[in-house]
Amino acid sequence: MSKTKRTVLLILGTIVVAAAVFLIPTLWLKPWFINHFYTRVFAQFVLRRPMLLSSLRLLEPMGLQFHNNDLDDLSVEFNLKEARWFDRQLKILRSYDREDMDVAGRLSYDILEWWVVDVQEGNRYMYHYYPVNQLGGVQSSLPDFMVNTHRVDDLRGAK
Repeated sequence: MSKTKRTVLLILGTIVVAAAVFLIPTLWLKPWFINHFYTRVFAQFVLRRPMLLSSLRLLEPMGLQFHNNDLDDLSVEFNLKEARWFDRQLKILRSYDREDMDVAGRLSYDILEWWVVDVQEGNRYMYHYYPVNQLGGVQSSLPDFMVNTHRVDDLRGAK
């Protein structure tokens, strides 16, 4: 093998290893940087909620409409899975050293921690909700979403 090929393979190997060392924690474990953790939490949360994605209108300007033909999962199984997901996110968040952060970093930390703890507190009452009631529920929220939030701009959207 020539010296040039070896050098190229060494560089490519180094890039692959560096990418793996960076990407694996960022995508599945504790990210190296807390800002990457914030981004992952937000992305994972909204990608599991197509109705929220439609409401936010973040992806449509980029031509991404993969979520427009789905509704949120309202099942008990999904709620239980989400409760466990929030538990894991709080554990990862609290593994970062808050004291080493600047003022803005501590504020971001505190906001995410408050939100996750608030959701966890609400999970105690997961089974105290009536999905159909006189003030709201799936019988009115789904039609309201379809009429007021879910936009149909073209034939593809209608299909």
